[in-house]
Amino acid sequence: MEIAGFGALNLDHVYEVDNLDRVRQAGFDLYPGREISGLPEDAARLHELLNSQGRLLARSGGGSAANTICILSALGHDTAFIGSVGSDEAGEFILESMGHVDCSMVMRQGRSGQCIVIIEKETMDRAMFVVPGSASPELAADRINIRHVRMLHMSSLAMEQGPRIQEELAAMLGPGQILSFDPGELYAHRGMQALSTLFSRTNVLFVTKEELKMLDHRGDGYAVYKSLNQGMGAPVMVVKQGSRGAAAFIRGQDWFQPARHVREVVDNTGAGDAFDAGFLHMLLKGRPVAECLEYAVELAAASLKDYGRNWLSDYKQNTDRGIVLP
Repeated sequence: MEIAGFGALNLDHVYEVDNLDRVRQAGFDLYPGREISGLPEDAARLHELLNSQGRLLARSGGGSAANTICILSALGHDTAFIGSVGSDEAGEFILESMGHVDCSMVMRQGRSGQCIVIIEKETMDRAMFVVPGSASPELAADRINIRHVRMLHMSSLAMEQGPRIQEELAAMLGPGQILSFDPGELYAHRGMQALSTLFSRTNVLFVTKEELKMLDHRGDGYAVYKSLNQGMGAPVMVVKQGSRGAAAFIRGQDWFQPARHVREVVDNTGAGDAFDAGFLHMLLKGRPVAECLEYAVELAAASLKDYGRNWLSDYKQNTDRGIVLP
């Protein structure tokens, strides 16, 4: 197995509203670019509000690491996923959305997680409300086998014990295996101390500029970079900057790649996950950092053109025909 993923597996509901004012007036602290978590009863109330004040655009399988792994699978990598989904209809939908990813290490129990994605027409940016599933993805030794995985990619779990569970999995990695980690806003809010054990094993870290400030109030990223695993070559820290582009840092060296212009942005929900996939795809091929950044930006731009993972089939068909998308 070349790369495995571990993180949330959600059913995404994508809504559109004129603006988020009425959502906030209803008690949901949601702003463009923000991600918060809550309870199923809160989600039911939010669905009711959005069905009356907005419109449902799409449903798709979701979860940050799941998105990244699905894209890497479509790009030809041998992939697997570790996690949990409910034993409900939503769980069936989520697993079907994973395509050719090996999901034999996904546990089915209880209620599936969901993510309510709200696209604000005024800003063409999104806010997310995440409800974790009722089954905790505890690690069962007879179910989890990552001994021969070249790389493990992780993203946040919207539950209090999430970092502890992921620390256990990271501890199963041998010294020659690579850990890639995208903590997202949910984990960045916890601060560096809460993530110190995970960071000490991380070889490739993906963060946004805003998340970097949450982790290190100085905002220069030096303390975050120093906390990464220095044991297997130089760690890589990639800072995603949205419409500005992205930068990568390795031991005093840095690279910058501007974003690609997209004429019409449909949905930016999974752009960061597509970026991660593009970077890791080139990294696994042994390409230089500059080329990893360039391809990451290309995939992020391609993902903006449709909802959820819907863009992926068109992208794969075009690249199979040798067409480079603008």
